[in-house]
Formats: sequence, C-alpha cells, structure tokens
Amino acid sequence: AGFVVFYDLVLGTDVSQRALRLVAALYSEGQEVGAPTLLPPVHCLPGVSQPYTHSLTPTNHALLLVKQSLPGVHPSPSLSLVLEVQAARDPDVHHREVFKLLSCGWTRMELFDQYNQLCSGHWRAPVRSLPIRPSLNLAQLNSVPQVGNMELCLRLVNGRDGDVQTLAKPDPTNTTHYI
Repeated sequence: AGFVVFYDLVLGTDVSQRALRLVAALYSEGQEVGAPTLLPPVHCLPGVSQPYTHSLTPTNHALLLVKQSLPGVHPSPSLSLVLEVQAARDPDVHHREVFKLLSCGWTRMELFDQYNQLCSGHWRAPVRSLPIRPSLNLAQLNSVPQVGNMELCLRLVNGRDGDVQTLAKPDPTNTTHYI
C-alpha cells in the first residue's frame, strides 16, 4: 500500500524570506533513490509565536499543504526522506510570481524502524544548516546547527489512511501535536 507524506507547514522562517519550496528525495544509505520531487513554491506569511521559543526575533511561516503519495516504496530501515528547503527573499524585478529560490537548509526523516514499520505520525523536523549531508547518522545530524528556529511540520501515514488524513487542516497557531 505504500505511504503518504503530508507536508503541512514550515515554522520559524526568516521575515526576509518571501517564498519557500521543498525538494523531496528518497535516500538509502546516503545514496539518492530515484529523482527528487520539486514541490510547488508557497508564499511566506506573517509569523506565529510558538510557545516553546523564547526568541524576540519575529518570524514568518509557510503553509505548504502538499500531499505526496509513495505507493511503490518497499520498507527498509535504511530508507530516509531528505528535504531541501529553498527560499526566495525578493520577487523578481517586475514583481511577478517568479522567485529566485536558493537552498537555505535541509532536514532528514527516518521512514521505517528496525522492524520495517512506517514511522507514522505528526513530526516536527528542525531545518539544518547547509551543506546537505544525507549520510549522517543521528548523532552527527543532531550536531548540525539549526537554521534559526526553522522547523518543518509533516505527517507520515500508511497508504490506506491517506484519504482520511487529507481532511486534516494544518493550523500554524496550534502545532503542539507535531513531535
């Protein structure tokens, strides 16, 4: 049945960032599996204060609201989802909806546990500083600095639950259920 990834929102984006886009890629043991998927760019919106951050620096957020079905993926503890975050600071000179998106960070999600079960749930993944290094182990990944307070909120669900989860509407003012 595969699984479905719901890219819900990005919290803690810099106020200078006008648009964001994710580039999703599957990796196995540090090697890319298949072609990366470019998700559509979205506008950044005025920030939402997060209760656990004590930063006085204002931030924005971006509602992604994108669903990616991965029906033919075989479970493996070595399989991970690597997400590059690209951002644009300014619209083009003619103020059109065309942005020059540059990589500003990345994160990695483990997809399956040691029993080949999907790590389903609501996840909050810190966006890490560049360069993208998909082969890092968890301890090494946790030593990579976070980009400000930027976090990606996403859901991993089994393929059979994808339709039900489509009904959920992410709320940037209530993200406590993402862990």
